Amino acid sequence: MATRHKARIASRARFKNAPFSAEQMQSLGNALRDSVRDRIRRATDVYDAPAPPLKPHRNNPNSSYAAIKVRRFGGQPIRDWWRTGRTLRSLHVLTVSINRVVVGFTDSVSNFRAFINNRRHRQFGMSPQDRNNVLAKFFELLRSFSIRRAA
Repeated sequence: MATRHKARIASRARFKNAPFSAEQMQSLGNALRDSVRDRIRRATDVYDAPAPPLKPHRNNPNSSYAAIKVRRFGGQPIRDWWRTGRTLRSLHVLTVSINRVVVGFTDSVSNFRAFINNRRHRQFGMSPQDRNNVLAKFFELLRSFSIRRAA
């Protein structure tokens, strides 16, 4: 019994592009950092929904964090992580390498505050809008690449 062999036409071409440089990854990390910082300042969570308001103290509403934040610091009783500004000021790009970037907090106090606040209500992370902002920067970087066909 004879078998028939069909000729296969290659439907894919392999392309090799150079990995992102550290400078390009730094710009992606800065875009993410700015987007996350602005979103937290607007008191929205990782789902792009408004964060719940700060709760008053059960026994004495005047001694709650929300009341102290309004009275002493002139802030609003919302979860915007802004009382003294230390936590959001310490949000930076921590590590940059080829094809990898890490965004986080530079000091241990701010890192612990972010951890506690995130356990109460998740605000630190990448939201869908943050993802769109980083993707816009990513595509801007891709347009600057020249793609070479692999040998």
